[in-house]
Amino acid sequence: MTTNELLKTLCEEFGAQHEESLNQYIEEFNESAENNLLSKEQFLKYSKRDGMDDQVAERIFTFFDANKDGSMDLREFISANLMIDHGDTNEQTKFFFTIFDLNGDGTIDKQELKLVMKALGVTELTEEELDAIFEDLDEDKNGLLDVSSY
Repeated sequence: MTTNELLKTLCEEFGAQHEESLNQYIEEFNESAENNLLSKEQFLKYSKRDGMDDQVAERIFTFFDANKDGSMDLREFISANLMIDHGDTNEQTKFFFTIFDLNGDGTIDKQELKLVMKALGVTELTEEELDAIFEDLDEDKNGLLDVSSY
């Protein structure tokens, strides 16, 4: 299948409004993948280009490795990128909670938020600033951020 045929098929599946993004994802995948698969190591290398933290990149990889074979095919790669770049707010909120809820308890505590901020490239955050951000987000003031609040 040629790249144009693949792009047409993917546009039919994911929507023509994403054609430009899909084309970019295909190019990025082809640059990083071997034998039409992207290993976890290759994904980590790819993610570093965007400044992503390895722990976060590993969690994203695991989340989108749908068949749990230890690699991402093009469809899994595109699904991941479309969700991150173009997913609806509800979808993205649940996704990011899953990725950043490091201990899997369904909430994000202040330490996890600190890691989130670091993973997002916010490295010069004082404890006071982190406290203020957390307090603003913690709607029920229980010391935890819960996905159901958003």
